[in-house]
Amino acid sequence: MLKGKPVFRHPDKIQELPWRKWMREALPCPQEGFVVEDLDLLVLRFGGLEGRPYDADGCFFLAEIKQNGVAMGYAQKRVWSLVHRLLRQADPEKKFYAGFYLVNWDTESVLVNRTQMTLDQFKEFLLGRIQIHSLFD
Repeated sequence: MLKGKPVFRHPDKIQELPWRKWMREALPCPQEGFVVEDLDLLVLRFGGLEGRPYDADGCFFLAEIKQNGVAMGYAQKRVWSLVHRLLRQADPEKKFYAGFYLVNWDTESVLVNRTQMTLDQFKEFLLGRIQIHSLFD
């Protein structure tokens, strides 16, 4: 098992964790038909935020966070689009699955699926008070 502090390949860009390094070295690459993605956020709202009893199932969404205008790569789009389509088929009325969102973070503002908002507006989005169309719908 790999141990130790995270290693930075490009300290100004991305943190390389030991498990990521191992996967990159030990497994096939996307061009060879293998993709591994990590999910940045799974947000679940339940209870009063969803207008349901506290112990009822809530509503969740998935989000990928990027910084400095970085876009999702081809393989990442394919993976999350597939996951989204399957979840949407299971919940077409969006009662439990609200969608997939690309969040581009900046210290002053946030873009959610290309919609610019302040940090206060982003908080309202996370709480379900501002609606934005899911990326793959």
